[in-house]
Amino acid sequence: MIINDLHAAPTRSTTGTWHCLLRRGMLHSDCESVEHWHLHRGQQLHLHAGDAVEEMLLLRRGQLHLPDGRPLRAGQALFFDGRHDSWVRAGEGGAQVLSIRVLPSRLSACLPARVPELAPAIPATHALQ
Repeated sequence: MIINDLHAAPTRSTTGTWHCLLRRGMLHSDCESVEHWHLHRGQQLHLHAGDAVEEMLLLRRGQLHLPDGRPLRAGQALFFDGRHDSWVRAGEGGAQVLSIRVLPSRLSACLPARVPELAPAIPATHALQ
């Protein structure tokens, strides 16, 4: 079990502050990462085609603006297909964003099939209370 804490000291960058909640190796190999971003007013989160990932941004709080000016509001999601560089910019009140990055299907299709590991049953006398 892996437990991560959003109250721990975040990583700071010119883009904003972020916590990496999960990284490849903690999940299935086709999931690159799950990250929590806190962007201040006007800060941009860049989405790079060269990262070779697809990315879903779930806006938790605040507002984001897309390059064409459309707003993204809390509770809405944006899917980035990874074919072209792009960005989102935080609105007046900043933004809290959950980013889920996965390998595109053209790459994940090359990975070995996932087979669930079958753990032996835990006797009831040893189950956690």
